[in-house]
Amino acid sequence: MKRTIIAILLLCGLVSLVACASNSKNPVSQAPEAQKAAETDAQSQYLMGKTYDEGKNLLAPDYYEAMRWYRQAALQGHTEAEYELGEMYEWGFGVVKDLPEAINWYRKAAAKGHVAAQRRLGEIYLLGDAVEHDYAEALKWYRKAALQGDAEAQDWLGYIYHEGKGMEKDDVEAFQWVHKAALQGWEPAQIRLISMYHNGIGVEHDYAEAFKWYQKAVSVENLDRELIWETVFYDEELRQAYPEELVEMLSEMSEAGSAFAELILGEMYYHGQAVDSDFEKALVWYRKAAARGLAEAQLCLGRMYHRGEGVQRDYAEAVKYYRQAADAGSSDAQYVLGMMYYHGEGVKQDYAQAHKWFLKAADAKNEVVEYYLGLMYFHGQGVKRDYNEAAEWLGKASVKGHAPARYLLGLMYEDGLGVERDRTEAARLFRWAIEDGYARSRRSLDSTDSDELKRYRKQADQGDAKAQYNLAVCYHLGQGVLQNDAEALKWYQKAAAQDHAQAQCDLGAIYKWGIGVQQDDAEALNWYRRAANNGLAMAQYYLGYIYYEGRGVQRDEAEAFQWLSEAALQGNASAQYRLATMYHSGTGVEENSSEALRWCRRAAEQGLEDALYWLGGFYRWPEGGDDIYEALKWLRRAAEQGHAYAQLDLGAMYDEGDGVEQDYTEAVKWYQMAALQGLPAAQYRLGEMYRDGIGVAKDNEEVYFWLLLASDTMWVAEELHDTAQKLTIEQRARVWVRAKALDQ
Repeated sequence: MKRTIIAILLLCGLVSLVACASNSKNPVSQAPEAQKAAETDAQSQYLMGKTYDEGKNLLAPDYYEAMRWYRQAALQGHTEAEYELGEMYEWGFGVVKDLPEAINWYRKAAAKGHVAAQRRLGEIYLLGDAVEHDYAEALKWYRKAALQGDAEAQDWLGYIYHEGKGMEKDDVEAFQWVHKAALQGWEPAQIRLISMYHNGIGVEHDYAEAFKWYQKAVSVENLDRELIWETVFYDEELRQAYPEELVEMLSEMSEAGSAFAELILGEMYYHGQAVDSDFEKALVWYRKAAARGLAEAQLCLGRMYHRGEGVQRDYAEAVKYYRQAADAGSSDAQYVLGMMYYHGEGVKQDYAQAHKWFLKAADAKNEVVEYYLGLMYFHGQGVKRDYNEAAEWLGKASVKGHAPARYLLGLMYEDGLGVERDRTEAARLFRWAIEDGYARSRRSLDSTDSDELKRYRKQADQGDAKAQYNLAVCYHLGQGVLQNDAEALKWYQKAAAQDHAQAQCDLGAIYKWGIGVQQDDAEALNWYRRAANNGLAMAQYYLGYIYYEGRGVQRDEAEAFQWLSEAALQGNASAQYRLATMYHSGTGVEENSSEALRWCRRAAEQGLEDALYWLGGFYRWPEGGDDIYEALKWLRRAAEQGHAYAQLDLGAMYDEGDGVEQDYTEAVKWYQMAALQGLPAAQYRLGEMYRDGIGVAKDNEEVYFWLLLASDTMWVAEELHDTAQKLTIEQRARVWVRAKALDQ
């Protein structure tokens, strides 16, 4: 939320400090500069502004106070304060965003020779983001800064001459300015100079000079990992032109102590880039970098021992290097260790160790890690079984789109395990899981008793496909047996070989998401198609969906229509809704509003919230007869099932008295539901209602809270500024902490 995010980050976790802040003295007001500033000393006023701007000795930056002090100093002609004031007006920090005013203050500072102000004016006029392009002004201000020796301005000046912005293109002049910037060590100019020598732009072709500058750009003293990675590892043209020189240069950097250069050499030999692929040489360089403590190299070494690449497969060595990388903070290594201990791959299966490493890796917010943590708490693997904790981790993975997590969480909502029972939420999660290629049957999580399990096993051993499938599900979900993906896979395959459609569908999901197997989209599609051909509506819907969206396959509207029609005829609500949208838009079939309405009604009658919302909109359109009663009925059903846009529409109807009796209290209720789901329009309107006391008591903290949330996607700087001035810093802090908590 613009610069406010900085404050949020600084303030999260400081709630207790906020509570007592109002009772303590302001340390800034007691600083030596404070007395001088009060006596109109411009430098002291500037320093006071800087203190508030950076939040020194404060709970958080206070841009409003910073603005006040900067202005006092600037009005006395303080150049740095004039520049800072320009920045605050440009970005809306502590004041309403006002670019003309920002330019006014930048000009004041620039006229006194302030290089950053001159450069910023050049950028504003060159880019023309909020003002008209004015290349003459851009050139004027960049030249002033460049003549003062500013490397960045010199580089941009070279760009203007090279591109011919507002003038005749002049590569010779461009080269002169880029060269000046490069001589000062400005990396972007050095990279630009490489291209100019390499391609003869403004200077004679000179590959040797190009490579010389390349070496300067990636020297040990000027080492920048991202720069080396992008220019050495991904610049194929340069690799082809100077393969031996590159190896020599990186080798010299290695001798000078650059672990990252050693990593790059390892990667070059591993992938065969600029050199012949050579696992043994890759190992040599990875080892050098790993010995210097570079986690990325330790991870690569672990991978090579893990896979047996260039060395004999050695799980003990793999684990050793993975541990080194993991202890150095590599979330990838922590994840791999978790997987190895979870599946017992090369190590003794140890759920406690798996849980330990997954928990460390969870800091990187990887949805696969979150899924496995949820799985472990669900099954009690290495930890005490805890459905609440399982639901929390699965929820995190689900929000990121992890389909297996959505499926398991859906089962938990269906049975009320760790969450309040909610069939609607379960249905939503199952639909999302299917659309992401995890089409599996909905099954109760009630434990399977031993007699039933024995019956499944006996019948499965005798070749009964249904029993084989049930046994597979028991192993997959850990019902009556220890959870075991390998055993589940074995029985799924046996049942699928006998054309058990749901087993085929489950295999599709397993291969799509790599559950206990190597992820394989082609194999997944094969099993989904076999299940669909055997008449399974869920698989038919998935095929229709992926052909409609073009996910992993060539988009094919006719193929999508065929599969969705078959699934819809079997009563699949999601397919019925998709079919309705195709009829309504004429996608893959001739446009037909009556057919669209028929299929959407069938989906809505099964409670599908998207269908309910679509019907609510349809009856408000002229083709739906402007039937407010019908519209309200369907919208309310969708809103009650948690459809955010239906909640927003209902709020607006009650707010405006559109087809219903105006009821601000009811409007606030629905707006709040939509706002908590992240809809900025609802957040903004709630801010207005709290500001004006419409349906609620006036409350400036609530105004600030809702506007702050809306500011992620809406321009509300003026309202935020006005409201902030009505609050103390403690009140603003409370709101920031609350907003941060909601964001998490």
